[in-house]
Amino acid sequence: MFFIVYLFGVPLSAKSVSFSSLSKSLESTNPSILSSKLQTLLANEEINAAKSSLYPRLSLSANSEY
Repeated sequence: MFFIVYLFGVPLSAKSVSFSSLSKSLESTNPSILSSKLQTLLANEEINAAKSSLYPRLSLSANSEY
């Protein structure tokens, strides 16, 4: 027997459904999940920017004259 299941508008076959495939399918189609992922990435980048200000800065310059 073969059944087709529709979940959130995505057809899924009952034989080949796994949590990871369902998760990937929903992540790519659900706008609220995409928005949450982008907010998380933005927050992580802001954290990295704040951490980088704790490190010393090094600048090099060179001049050449004839």
